Amino acid sequence: MQQKKKEAEIFEAPYRYIADYLYSYGEISKFFREVKDNKQLYATKCPQCGVVWCPPRGFCSHCYVPTDWVPLTGKGTVLACTYCYFEATGEEQLPHHFDLPFIMAIIKLDGADTGFLHTVRSKEAKMGEIKAGTRVKIVWREPRLGKVVDFYFVPDDGK
Repeated sequence: MQQKKKEAEIFEAPYRYIADYLYSYGEISKFFREVKDNKQLYATKCPQCGVVWCPPRGFCSHCYVPTDWVPLTGKGTVLACTYCYFEATGEEQLPHHFDLPFIMAIIKLDGADTGFLHTVRSKEAKMGEIKAGTRVKIVWREPRLGKVVDFYFVPDDGK
């Protein structure tokens, strides 16, 4: 009986897999192009119902019609958040990894009707200082590569 149990044990060995690939953003390419080239956030607006989507969508999920691009200010309000004390696996390989801890937040950007999941950095913030209702503004990283990690948010002190 003991022999069968030993044979059934799973053997695991470390393995690192790295793959480079080309990813197409398709109909939301403008969002990433504007981030990279112009330090500008864009959302999409439904011409029929008027809902402003950020993250952007090529088609309105309510009306099923193509959307139009609209610029955003890069400021918003935290709807909900959580404090993170470790990065997701693989984040350390990104050119822009996060200083720990960081805050993952759902942000309602000014001019948008939807929540945008992103990071809020505040090295000086005490636990619980960033919370629902906190105003935030965008900060751009250098270099920008056309990725969602090309920017993050910090508390907006109103200046």
